Formats: sequence, structure tokens, C-alpha cells
Amino acid sequence: MKSTLHRILIALIIILVLPIGLVTFYEFSKLNENETLIHNAYSSQLESIVSSLNSYTQDLVNNWALRIETSLKNNRENLSKLIDENQSISAIFITDLLGRAQVIHQSKVALYTTDSINGLMKTQSKSIKQLNDYYQANYRKTLTYSINEDNSLIYFIFENVKGELNVCFLEVNNYLFLQNHISP
Repeated sequence: MKSTLHRILIALIIILVLPIGLVTFYEFSKLNENETLIHNAYSSQLESIVSSLNSYTQDLVNNWALRIETSLKNNRENLSKLIDENQSISAIFITDLLGRAQVIHQSKVALYTTDSINGLMKTQSKSIKQLNDYYQANYRKTLTYSINEDNSLIYFIFENVKGELNVCFLEVNNYLFLQNHISP
């Protein structure tokens, strides 16, 4: 009698536990699928946000480059306006392609000097050649050089009033740039 009772109990347990186990396994697998879908949706949204920020930043820097080139060709007063509007720009240097730098603007917090820029022209000569090639193909490309965690140099090729190609270096405070141009 005990063995029959044990068999009946085991059968009842299997009949009750097996469906519960299958349902639990099914729900866990659906949960993983849902988590994957949510992860993919968030990743896609994050990529879109980063892409939008990159586009916005590139547009902003291209605007700066155009304003600087126009100001240096026509009216330096517009350059002062650009600097006043953009506190993140701590210095502006211009060099010819031979590496002779001159200061256009330099605040008290600027880290680089004309000597630093001349040295950078030598170390970044391949990048500057590449920028020159892009400019010759009617495309203005900007590059960034990280000075430290808080500051970067943005540089690009432009044509001066005499038609000669120059390199412009903008020393930018990253925190102020984000605060003034990216933050809502």
C-alpha cells in the first residue's frame, strides 16, 4: 500500500511540477527576449543621440571655422564677437604651412603658446597634410588634438586674404564647450 501511495504521490507531483517548471522556463526565456529587444531599442536610441550630437558639434565647429576665415579676411571685429560669444575658446593660433605661428587670441587660461603650436605642427604633419588634401578637394575637415582631459585643440585649414593656406588652431575648454553648447 505504501508503494502504491508513493507512486500516486510521485505521479501527482510530476503532473503538478512539470507544467509549472515548463511555464517558468518559458517565461524566463520570454523575459530574456524582452530584455534583448529593450537593449536593442536603447542602443539604437543612444546611437541616434550620439550621431545627432556629433553632427551638431561638427556644424558648430564648421561655423566657427567659416566665421574665423571670414573675419581674418574682412573684419577682425567679427572675430572679437565670436570670442565673446564662445567662452570655451581660450586661444586662437594661426600658422602658415611652414609652421610659423602667430597668436590671434589668447586668454589667461590658455595652455598653448606659439612655440607649442610650432611643435605640434611638426608632430601632426601627416594630419595637416591630410587636411590640406581635403581642403584642396573643396572640403573643410576639422581634427581634434587632446591636450589633456579638460582641453582640446581643434584645427583646420583655411585660406588667408592673400590666398595662402594656413592652419588655424582653436584651444577649447571641453567643459565650457559642453556646458555652453551641448547642455540643454
